Amino acid sequence: MMHQRGKEIDRLNNTIFNKKSELSKQERRLSEKAANLESYVNIKINSLVAERAEIVNERKKWEQEKGLIINLENSSISKFPFIAGVLADYRTARDSSLAWQLEHKKRPALKAAEVIQKVKREKREILQEAYAYKWELSYLKSLLPWLDELSNDIIISSDQSYNQVDSKVDDEAIRWLSPEEYNKLPDVEKYQRALDRYMKRPKKSSWEAGQEYERYIGYLYESDGFHVTYFGASEGLHDLGRDLICKKEGSIHIVQCKRWSTKKQIHEKHINQLFGTTVMYYLSEISETHTADGFYQALNDKKIVPVFASTTGYSETALKFAKSLGVICKTKPMGPYPVIKCNINQSTREHIYHLPFDQQYDHCIISKEQGEFYALTVQEAEDAGFRRAKRWHGPSSHTKK
Repeated sequence: MMHQRGKEIDRLNNTIFNKKSELSKQERRLSEKAANLESYVNIKINSLVAERAEIVNERKKWEQEKGLIINLENSSISKFPFIAGVLADYRTARDSSLAWQLEHKKRPALKAAEVIQKVKREKREILQEAYAYKWELSYLKSLLPWLDELSNDIIISSDQSYNQVDSKVDDEAIRWLSPEEYNKLPDVEKYQRALDRYMKRPKKSSWEAGQEYERYIGYLYESDGFHVTYFGASEGLHDLGRDLICKKEGSIHIVQCKRWSTKKQIHEKHINQLFGTTVMYYLSEISETHTADGFYQALNDKKIVPVFASTTGYSETALKFAKSLGVICKTKPMGPYPVIKCNINQSTREHIYHLPFDQQYDHCIISKEQGEFYALTVQEAEDAGFRRAKRWHGPSSHTKK
């Protein structure tokens, strides 16, 4: 009995030993797998780290290239030609790469590569020229900040006129009439038709629209008894910010007009410009000593008044500047008004009317006291005994300064 139990114990011990051996083998296999897995994970981690580092390096490189381009674009004017060439090469580098790929692939596309090379050359020339113009303009604007203002007032000739009838006919009305209309219509109908088309032309440059607004504000001043000089219309780009000089009973209004979109605003720089040109006018035209000693007294006494007239609003800062400097800010939309100037020559007593496209129009000063007025239609002017000016260009004896 004891002998059989001993055998049973030995058999169990052998079984346990074998199980332990099997477990040891499994532990070694699991350990090897864990080591392999850890190695694999480390390799993947290192690979991802390397890829991330490469991405970071590429980003840094891209940022450096971007910074280089920005620095190049902000360089001095003396370097424009060289920099323009460098950037043009940079922008067309991809085209060169694409052409090379087409030339060296298994089945080369030589014709396509040739076309791309040709386009690249043309593209490079255009880019180089564009960069040069861009920087030259930016440089000029940095020297002459008022160029931004001028860009809103570029004079663009209207293309709404009809064909010329005869180059020898020196009459601006001919631009708004067909040859048959100009040659056959009675004067009243002919001039009225030309005037209507001129006033209703759909395409007006910003300069033309601005001139119309100056004339409208001037008309309102004249209707209020002021003697108006249309300084902006007569001096153009040399008006020094004085579009209108309006005089009445010892008071002079220096008026600047802006016919802008309601999306824009008048800012303090515009107020400052008007104030500055008002001071300059006082020093050159009013002050006997040509010093600013009496300017603020004249400003307080309303002997000289800076006025800003605009179709749009003013920024909060602009209004603060205007209040502190004594500048009057008016918001006045463009409106309809009679545009025909009926003028009487004081020496010959001739009654002449001028249409808005006649050259002497802005030099005519309308005085109600002398029987002059604005007519709404050509017929109204003719019925009042006025005829259209015969001289449309050059000096006219039918104007008053």
